[in-house]
Amino acid sequence: MLELLVPPSLGPLKASARAELLESALSNELAEPVRIEVASSYGEMVDRIRAKSAHLAWCPAAVCAHVEEHALALFKVVRNGASTYRSALVGRRGELLTVEKLRGLRAAWVDRLSLGGYLLALDLLRRRGYDPERVFRTQSFYGSHPGALQAVLRGEADVAAITMNGDTEQDLRRGLHMHIGLDQRDFDLIAISEAAPTDAVLLSDRLSVPHRDRIVARLFPGTKTYRTPSFLLSALDAEAFERATPGEYTALLRIVKDVPLKPRSSEFPPPPSRR
Repeated sequence: MLELLVPPSLGPLKASARAELLESALSNELAEPVRIEVASSYGEMVDRIRAKSAHLAWCPAAVCAHVEEHALALFKVVRNGASTYRSALVGRRGELLTVEKLRGLRAAWVDRLSLGGYLLALDLLRRRGYDPERVFRTQSFYGSHPGALQAVLRGEADVAAITMNGDTEQDLRRGLHMHIGLDQRDFDLIAISEAAPTDAVLLSDRLSVPHRDRIVARLFPGTKTYRTPSFLLSALDAEAFERATPGEYTALLRIVKDVPLKPRSSEFPPPPSRR
């Protein structure tokens, strides 16, 4: 049975729904059973890929940076015509925040290994001469993009960072809509980071080379841009795939190499109770 590992960063409801879709559809497409598992953290994804306990993985870019040496193939996700993305630092609508006005505020991040939801935002601030440890009063991790954005809406935090494609207001609204839906109009843009390669589907070295080739032929046919069956595209909010060049993700280690792979004890706050 093939094991496909998916990240927790879209939130538990979306992740579990997509897992159910993929499990059935991929089993049919690949003509062999597929089991989907949702990782509890990015660190767990890194550990499992290194331990060869997953055949396939849908990996955030920061995870790819740590495990590229274990990839027999990597296929970058293409969204809105691009296989790169950025981090958008956002705040509540109408508060007119700028990078210069962040001192003493509270930040809501996704995960210590989330590029779009944390690391690229920190890199942006440091490039502008601001130390996040000194700028923010508190920095909390919520485990998903929806979780971080909802923390801002609830008043638990003042700013959050999310993944977005492109560098325009329209790109920001698309990203917010993907992560939080209709509430996307409740946020304003503060700043946008440099670009990084998107998340990717990784075929791990747990596979034999012939097995890898068979999966590639079925899921990623083509020569440059890989238009795969619609269920996989829909599950990843994608329109196509591009094969990553060797070392493309390893270059990100400049940003991610010193980041702890495991969340600290009780780092993710519990979700709000529903009444």
